[in-house]
Amino acid sequence: MADTSEPAVTFFIDVSAVTPNNFALVPVKYRVRSDTTVNISQFGFVIEYEPGSIDVVGMDTFSSAFWSFQPFTFTDVGLIEFTASGLEEVFLEGEGTFGDLQMLTFGEGGTPLRFTESELRTTETVVSDTPVPHVTEDSYLFVTNGVAVFAGADTLTVTVGGGSEEVPVTVVNDTGASWTATVDAGSAGWLSIVEDMPQTGSGSFTLVSLENTGEESRTGVVEVSVDGSSLPPFEMVVIQEATGPPLEEFSVSYPLGWNMVSVPFAMDNMDEEAIFSPVTPGTLYRFSGTYIQVDALSPGTGYWLQFSGPGSGTFAGTPVDELTLSMNVGWNLIPALASEAVINDPEGLVMAGTLYSYDGVYSLVETLQPGRGYWVSCRSAGEITIQLLED
Repeated sequence: MADTSEPAVTFFIDVSAVTPNNFALVPVKYRVRSDTTVNISQFGFVIEYEPGSIDVVGMDTFSSAFWSFQPFTFTDVGLIEFTASGLEEVFLEGEGTFGDLQMLTFGEGGTPLRFTESELRTTETVVSDTPVPHVTEDSYLFVTNGVAVFAGADTLTVTVGGGSEEVPVTVVNDTGASWTATVDAGSAGWLSIVEDMPQTGSGSFTLVSLENTGEESRTGVVEVSVDGSSLPPFEMVVIQEATGPPLEEFSVSYPLGWNMVSVPFAMDNMDEEAIFSPVTPGTLYRFSGTYIQVDALSPGTGYWLQFSGPGSGTFAGTPVDELTLSMNVGWNLIPALASEAVINDPEGLVMAGTLYSYDGVYSLVETLQPGRGYWVSCRSAGEITIQLLED
């Protein structure tokens, strides 16, 4: 904590209504309580807030965008509300020069204040009642596109869901020395760094989720090291957090005996006993003119599978909107999608009245249900598309 002789200031940020990429649409609020003049530095402008009134406009000198402060009069606690307009994507321009980033400082020396993510995500986080908290000159808070961006750490933990998302990361380095980024070996290979390493001065690299593993979340650690123990730690700035597409999970019930089944998307373990239960080992068959026994399932294929009792299948992964299937003349065993689906057959390959499900007996159907397999007969070879049923 700073010396108690400094001005008494309460300062917090409310981002409860802000989601990524809509920062330009949502007002962000700051509350200041002071019994003396408070200096706030905004993009090089020093604005003095005298007790009792606020009425100012600040300009972003890097992009000519305006940050509008709404007039507000207060005696004890004042609310400063501004709305950003004309914001562009975050970028770096030279060493230590930030574009479209907001740096707020306050106190007698204009000392920057750094927030934590948990503080920012709280509806009303009171950083300090009295006095002003002590912070260092290399601690900053940046806010862009509604996402908190942090500096001051040389180790970054990245967590993503299923999917393949890029995570741009910027390293701020005022020393001009070279730096190297490495990925922790425990990240199971899904995380990688692209761009040439090592780099000199300020720069950026991109982390990539290499493949859609279907896992709900994966965590890896990236560490930036400096080429000299006497140099200060680098500041890593996360410009964008990676979040993969949402995973869908559902279960399908099956009766005792033989069932036609399918898997709507790739999963970590495609063994039939990992997805369906209880099943008779060695009874998974696909059809291509004749029955072929297989050891594992694959999306885009229909199967016969024998259940040793009433059972179910549990599926979890990233849904797909459609499948294109190669059809043979005659009967074909086809799969379904993760939601109710229909056959799109522009070439007229499918013979009318030949789409059958099986639930102990064959039934003529018009749509395909998740987790099921279906017989369909084609008059000629070609391709059909399985697509979601439109509402």
